[in-house]
Amino acid sequence: MKKIFFILVSISLILSGTLSAKTLPNNTPIEDLQIFDVPNDDGGGLALNWKPFPKEKRIIEYRIYRGASPDSLFIIASIPVNPKTGVSADTMRFNNEGYGLFVTATSRGKLKHARGQTKDDIGGRILYRSFPRDMKTYGPFMDDYRILAVTNPEDYLLKSVMKEFTETEELEDGTIDTTSTILAGLKLEQFKYILNKLKADKEYYYAVQAVNNSRKCSPLSEIVSCIPIDNPPEKLENFYAVNYKESNEMRFEWSLPFFTTDIRSYNIYLIDENDKKHLIFKRASAYPYTSQTNALVSYEEIKEKFEKFNSANMEWYKFNISIKDGAGQETFALDNPIVPEFTTPDILPTAPEYFTVDDNPSDKGDKLRVYFGKPFVGISQLQYNDKRTKLRVNYFYKENPLFLVQRLFFTVDGVTKSEFVLNKKIDFKVDPNNLPNKISIRFDCKNVGVELPENHSISYAFNYDEKNNEINLVTDENISKYYYQVYKMSSGGGGSDADVWRYSKKLPYIEREYLDKIDTKESTFRGIPKYDLETNRLYTNTYFDICTWEDERPFYTNALYLDQLKQNNEELAEEIAKLNKELNEATTEEEKEELTEKITQYTKMLNEKPPVVKEANLQQTDKARNKILLKAHTNTIRSFRYFIRKTDGKGHFVDTEIFNLDGNEYIKPYPNWFKRNETLTLIVMLIFGALVFYMVKKARRGDRLYIRPISGIEEIDNALGRATEMGKPILFVPGLSGISDVATLAGLAILGKVAKKAAEFDTPILVPVRDYIVLPIAQEIVKEAHYEAGRPDTYDKNSVFFITTAQFAFVSGVNGIMIREQTATNFYMGMFFAESLLMTETGNMTGAIQIAGTDAITQLPFFITTCDYTLIGEELYAASAYLSRQPLILGTLKAQDYMKFLIVVSVLLGTFLSTLHLPFFMKWFPAK
Repeated sequence: MKKIFFILVSISLILSGTLSAKTLPNNTPIEDLQIFDVPNDDGGGLALNWKPFPKEKRIIEYRIYRGASPDSLFIIASIPVNPKTGVSADTMRFNNEGYGLFVTATSRGKLKHARGQTKDDIGGRILYRSFPRDMKTYGPFMDDYRILAVTNPEDYLLKSVMKEFTETEELEDGTIDTTSTILAGLKLEQFKYILNKLKADKEYYYAVQAVNNSRKCSPLSEIVSCIPIDNPPEKLENFYAVNYKESNEMRFEWSLPFFTTDIRSYNIYLIDENDKKHLIFKRASAYPYTSQTNALVSYEEIKEKFEKFNSANMEWYKFNISIKDGAGQETFALDNPIVPEFTTPDILPTAPEYFTVDDNPSDKGDKLRVYFGKPFVGISQLQYNDKRTKLRVNYFYKENPLFLVQRLFFTVDGVTKSEFVLNKKIDFKVDPNNLPNKISIRFDCKNVGVELPENHSISYAFNYDEKNNEINLVTDENISKYYYQVYKMSSGGGGSDADVWRYSKKLPYIEREYLDKIDTKESTFRGIPKYDLETNRLYTNTYFDICTWEDERPFYTNALYLDQLKQNNEELAEEIAKLNKELNEATTEEEKEELTEKITQYTKMLNEKPPVVKEANLQQTDKARNKILLKAHTNTIRSFRYFIRKTDGKGHFVDTEIFNLDGNEYIKPYPNWFKRNETLTLIVMLIFGALVFYMVKKARRGDRLYIRPISGIEEIDNALGRATEMGKPILFVPGLSGISDVATLAGLAILGKVAKKAAEFDTPILVPVRDYIVLPIAQEIVKEAHYEAGRPDTYDKNSVFFITTAQFAFVSGVNGIMIREQTATNFYMGMFFAESLLMTETGNMTGAIQIAGTDAITQLPFFITTCDYTLIGEELYAASAYLSRQPLILGTLKAQDYMKFLIVVSVLLGTFLSTLHLPFFMKWFPAK
């Protein structure tokens, strides 16, 4: 039989090897690799297409390589594939656009070949893994890409090192021009990461390679190349122009394009009867906020751009909008300009009331709370029963911190019901012969500083479609037509676009609150023009924004260091002196006026600085100076002002006033000590902690603490005695989960007690383990149990053994042990899954006593059916206290029992008070 078995195994291995060989990629590389430019981008994107291998090849990933030359291909991405299903599509696509990871301080130390890669058959090239952190390797490649470094302002201001770079250039007349630049240097580990992006008008080379489940690589595909092009922006899909002649204003609204990072401005043009274009509006866009999608322009603003504008003849004018990108390319949205819609201001929606912005309570200082409007109730579903004698109303409600909904009053057919437990549904008895067609809802709110008007209610009309047996709700026009746009403006850090409102969030009409996330870990984005192998530093510019909302204008410094500041001031003073000398020698009034203007400009740059900058410039060290600048920067970069625009997306919109709190429009989030909405949780934890302390202390005094008998634990001695009498071993399975699972820890605690009893009875114990981390722990537990029993000589280190990590293969091994060893008692303690019934059925067939314990509720029915005794849920955790009687475990268990008693009392009390329409006790507890 053994010979036949080995022959069959050999045949199966040969067959599996043959099948595996068929799944390896053959010598055919990836076919139909194509490359093309990504349209409407800034010249930083290329796209690849190729034909994937069939699923029989068992491909697990496709590697994409890129290089600035065909001899320097680095892996930039890996696309995982399910080897069983393969790729269902006929074509795979990879977009290489935007900034991608270039190198970080955690990158590998040295340049290495790609895994499993030797010299390729295409020109003997070698493929490389990603760029290492070795500056000698990645430094020269920085010129091939656009580089963006990300660092913390603190590292940039306080840890950078100044260095002056001098460059010489021979001019046409033969003279040598020398320029010096002061840059700030940081080491690689002081950057979060370095990103790179394709350069426009530069050729890049790509190749793709497949890897199968045996980690075998296909030959490299054909190397393809392409030059990314800075394309004009895409066309806007929608543009609306509305003329409100009574209020002397135009309102424009448009949709956003898909690609927005390269947009520098939206330009609205007025086209007169002579088809001449006149720019009337311009708004810039800047990362990371989306620019606004609408604009209000008064007639006066139009006249500033177009002197001949005549508001009395608005029918003469048409309008168009364009997008202009960073390269100055412009795309118009419409081939034919549109005539504005002529209407009156009375059709505009009403502005949201009670608009408020404040710091979100109970958080770490990373959110601002924006809320507005009166509370809202919507109907999600209306449904009759079969006899149409009962109407069920499913509803939802929206509230905000100003109006916290405590109770709702629903009125149907003159019958009003109070909904004090807001469980999102309420039932009404109706007359089947006279079905209602209207429902109205009133509010009872907990008002915080503002009283909700008594007449505030919401009504819905509906009708019953008897043919389709459904209720049709007549939706409020506002719900489907209007939505809110939250706009915000930073008090600093916006560069030249600091005064631009950003479109932060689109909210549906039903919403009443929005939490605006403010980044707590502010990052500074820097270009890297230089690298230096001697100092092993990357160098970036020293231009930094020091903006404070108290200042009349944003302030930007290009001097981080005192020596640099001194040099800049000296250059400005020299330039002013030079201009004054030229002014004294000037002969014409025009020349004098021009020189005077320059002198005034340079004098402002030299002397007029914000107070915080003047204070910083008086410091004696760079670190002390930059600490002041850093504080000013961080205090304002996270301050914003807000307004809300209500719009239908077609040029009919209205704005709230900019939120102002005691004269300050800018709001900043602040961190809180703890979550006030979880105060009750803190109180409960303190009560539980006190109970644990008291019960543990009581157990240590020797007081007897009653624990309910657990039949499965009480039968352990009998089960072990039976195994001893029969001279058969014990099987203990500590679950199939890892050591991080609480059920596994509870099972191992029981294992120690069972192993000790088995050692006392001199009964062998078998412990099969699935997790390799659990294995040494279980071995040590069994060994220690034999020592505690005074029988170290009976310990067999092979009694605790590893089978496999595969779920059903492990079960097969355990079942084989039961059948071969004819175990008398089987323990299953821990976390189990779909394999539980397979094990316990096998144990039941061998006639063993079986005791199981788990907190997996899906497996408990199988254990209860097939085992003699089952520890259900928390009984598994209580078993260790029941067996050991250790004061610490025993006291904790009793404290849990008393805590459960308090919870049950609270539930009963809340139910009783709610029945009496007194929900105050229930509302003390958090909703989640």
